Amino acid sequence: MLAANIPFGTPITTLSTQQITINAGTPPTITDTTATPASIVATDVRASNGVIHVIGKVLIPSLAN
Repeated sequence: MLAANIPFGTPITTLSTQQITINAGTPPTITDTTATPASIVATDVRASNGVIHVIGKVLIPSLAN
């Protein structure tokens, strides 16, 4: 998904069934289960099999599942 199509403010379910939220701002951030948001460092990095977005930390899933 290209950055222009990111659904800001909408919870997104990850492959491990955890919820993350992408927040609009400068820079945009991702909220995971910790109190420290992950900043989005680079967007729309094209690869041979799709596109990636670089974030500034490791996202921590909830251990409750």
